[in-house]
Amino acid sequence: CLCLGAILAAAPRALAVVGPESEAQTPNQSQEQSPAVQQQPAQTPNQGEEKYSQMACLQIQERFEQRRQNSYNNFLNHQAAYNQVQQRLQNLASRLENRGKAVEGLQQAIEGMSQRTEAFNDAFKNFENSMFEAKEAVCSQTRNQIQNQLRTARQELKELHTQGREIRDHYQQTIRAEIQALGNQD
Repeated sequence: CLCLGAILAAAPRALAVVGPESEAQTPNQSQEQSPAVQQQPAQTPNQGEEKYSQMACLQIQERFEQRRQNSYNNFLNHQAAYNQVQQRLQNLASRLENRGKAVEGLQQAIEGMSQRTEAFNDAFKNFENSMFEAKEAVCSQTRNQIQNQLRTARQELKELHTQGREIRDHYQQTIRAEIQALGNQD
């Protein structure tokens, strides 16, 4: 599970907030203000409207990169497994066809798995793009904008999980049934 909220939650609060009010005043500005204005406490920015400091920004981006690399490695493992299953199914279809069995249904099921694998690859590309956009947003956008980017990345991750589930379901429900039907042929 990719916990994207933990990326931002772990940022040190004392180092993290840089608001528009924290900009330094020049000596002339502070002298021009009346003593009553100078004694007023600085206004705090609205929750979510502040940006992260440079140090916190770099730490968060580093965690984003670690998460992205972990998800990429996981994707490669899944992709290799799906390709291996497809290759084995193609070999099985060839052997059964050489024995004179009708393998049209199995070939269609293999094609369906291939299409689902392509959809899985596309979903991962969308997720990776969303993660990259969120990573880049950390240093340049407000916390609310970053949270919106993270929501998009989470939605893409859910779509990626859905695509992986569809591949597994297709294999279990369709391809296995075709293989069993081919085994029962005379």
